Amino acid sequence: MAFNTTGFWLFFAVFYLVYLPLPRRWANLWLLAGGYVFYALWNWRYLPLLIAVTVINGVCAAHLTPTAEPRRRRRLLWAVLVADVFILMIFKSSGLLGELGAALKASLSPGGPGLSGAVVPLGLSFYLLQAITYPVDVYRGRLAPARWSDWAVCVNFFPCLIAGPIQKVRDLLPQVNDRPRAGAEVFRQGAALIALGLVKKLLFADNFGRLASAVYQQPASFGAAEHWLALYCFTLFLYADFSGYSDAARGLAKLLGFEVGRNFRNPFFSRSPMELWQRWHVSLLEWAREYVFYPLGLVRIGSVHPPAWAVVCVTWLVVGVWHGPTPVFAAWALYHAGLLILWRRYEKSLSRLPGPLVAGIVFHLFMFGLLAFAADTPARLDALAACLIGAGRTQLELNPQVIGIVMGLMAGLFALERAQYRSDDELVFLKWGLPSRVAFYVGVFYLTVMLGHFGAQPYFYFQF
Repeated sequence: MAFNTTGFWLFFAVFYLVYLPLPRRWANLWLLAGGYVFYALWNWRYLPLLIAVTVINGVCAAHLTPTAEPRRRRRLLWAVLVADVFILMIFKSSGLLGELGAALKASLSPGGPGLSGAVVPLGLSFYLLQAITYPVDVYRGRLAPARWSDWAVCVNFFPCLIAGPIQKVRDLLPQVNDRPRAGAEVFRQGAALIALGLVKKLLFADNFGRLASAVYQQPASFGAAEHWLALYCFTLFLYADFSGYSDAARGLAKLLGFEVGRNFRNPFFSRSPMELWQRWHVSLLEWAREYVFYPLGLVRIGSVHPPAWAVVCVTWLVVGVWHGPTPVFAAWALYHAGLLILWRRYEKSLSRLPGPLVAGIVFHLFMFGLLAFAADTPARLDALAACLIGAGRTQLELNPQVIGIVMGLMAGLFALERAQYRSDDELVFLKWGLPSRVAFYVGVFYLTVMLGHFGAQPYFYFQF
């Protein structure tokens, strides 16, 4: 169930009314049961996989304490990591097989359909990364093995189960054992985050996505101007869609008494690619830095550590494969690795440029990389990139009224993001004066009712 569906809110209303009066121990068990029901309502056939990941990582973590025999601990850690990666790749690899099949089919019969891959279980990429943090942190001595029920709550925490933010178990576990009940102010903040997330999805993301989809469904029929507008819309669609989900997830967590870190921190004002990736999908990049980048940097080949550029490239390839083991995402990963390496090399020269100009350069470099998310094959990626420089033919035109609405929404989103960025507070509107708050709430409500899409459009990152 997605947060933008009536079914989810009926589920949450029943769940929350029972959850509120329960004592801590029973509340945790109810939270665990709620996570399983929430997942089973999507597809109960994949529920055993979620339980298996919980059991495998939980059992192994219990035997990875620093007091265990060192060689046995290392072998067991490698075993559980290999099992987790195998589970992930066995489903993710269907994307690569489907792409290779499509290329083969097209070469034999142009225009023919490619092979269809298997469905990736919803949330697998997210809850697997979350699960991996448990045995690794126990092995490192940063966390003691927990009771089964407490650990299971962490990996099955339904606000973050499907699409993050990816949480480290060591951050969630103390809150499972000791968290305050949501008071009036916390409830107000949680409700505001949920509302903000739904507005981002219904008003902004779905409108941007419709325009981008109209162009990308027939890319050869539109000219360069339409393709540039579609790319801007696609970038803002991805941002509003994913950050909106993350905001709603954090708001739900607050209502349950949990604090979950921000996943997006107004990334489009960043002055370098490094800063942007500290503000975009923060939980994934923090995970990659702690569990891939730093360990790789400590590896010795003989008596020499690998060069920093190689560690950056391998880390980014892991991030790319997490999205999908395809040539397109491998190219996207290496593109960003190259940007980070080159920017670091020429950072002093670039820092002399005006700040807004640098932010614009960073945004457009990042935006160009997002073409990978609109293309499922290298050939389509090349075609979409070529259309940006006029390879398409202007046979179709976009509705001027739709363009006007989208441009107005872009301006509104920019104004909100700017206010949040300057105050470093995503809920800055709660601190405005009463007249400003009322005008803001009424305006957003009216625009959402008039322009929002209430057809329960799926969240883009559900496919990962």
